[in-house]
Amino acid sequence: MIRDNITLVIQGPMNTHMGSLRRGILNIPYYSKFVKNIVVSSWKQNSKDVKMSKRFMREHSVKHVDDEEKNYEGHLNQGNVSLQVATTLNGLKLVETEYVIKVRCDEYYENLDKVIETLENNPDQLITSEPFYRTNQVDRYAISDHVMAARTVKMRNMLEKAQYFCKNACDEIRETDMAPEEIMRQFFDGQNTRVSMEHFGKFFFNISGRTLTQKNYAEYRKQHNKVVKSLAEV
Repeated sequence: MIRDNITLVIQGPMNTHMGSLRRGILNIPYYSKFVKNIVVSSWKQNSKDVKMSKRFMREHSVKHVDDEEKNYEGHLNQGNVSLQVATTLNGLKLVETEYVIKVRCDEYYENLDKVIETLENNPDQLITSEPFYRTNQVDRYAISDHVMAARTVKMRNMLEKAQYFCKNACDEIRETDMAPEEIMRQFFDGQNTRVSMEHFGKFFFNISGRTLTQKNYAEYRKQHNKVVKSLAEV
């Protein structure tokens, strides 16, 4: 069922280093099976980059907003957090629905049903894909910023505070190794519910330089569980 009360925001650089459209953009026809409205929020990379055609955008109800990296020079940007927050916020400015789902341009997910179901059952919570722990993380901040869903007003509030934090971070904070998830999660007013990767069908994304798909995820999960166990023992 296509939801007209949820908008999908796809954020990040729209093109690969070779100039072609990234997987998340090419996946828009599949995303359109779940939501009626889609926003692509990117930052400019190269004047020769490939863009979405007007026909493609019209057929899939896509809006597009662009930004420039130079607008966020000097901001705390560990793990690209400042640009992620900025592009997501830019996309949220075009969202007119009560709910929003945020994904990335360089990733794709075949099935959003479980995310939508979980959001509908927990409308005041932050819905995310399952966490991927870094060695310095504590559990209460261990959300995943790969897929996030919430009431539009609550996600906007979280990201506005995160953007202020990144813009005004003191030297002491800049010297820490805070993950993007930690920076954003601390500003969400509510609990976090997670959706296991098994519910996404086929998927593709990168984490810590490693490409993860439905096929190799089980092996990654074994290593991931070891990290979680070691953190619990600290």
